Amino acid sequence: MAKAKQLRNYASIGDGRRYQVEEDLRCYMRVCEIKKDPARMKRVHKLAQDKLEEAAKVAAVTGEGDYS
Repeated sequence: MAKAKQLRNYASIGDGRRYQVEEDLRCYMRVCEIKKDPARMKRVHKLAQDKLEEAAKVAAVTGEGDYS
């Protein structure tokens, strides 16, 4: 019963939103794969840190985030 209801809910999603839901599912599946591989997760974490530091430097130079 719950499975049929889930399928009806999925079928009622509009075309644009259906694409987004499917893309979100693919993304979630990739995340699950990455989390299972410690070495890969470590590389992703390092890259994320580097990107955040880079964004912080840009924000400091341009004054972005100064809304006081």
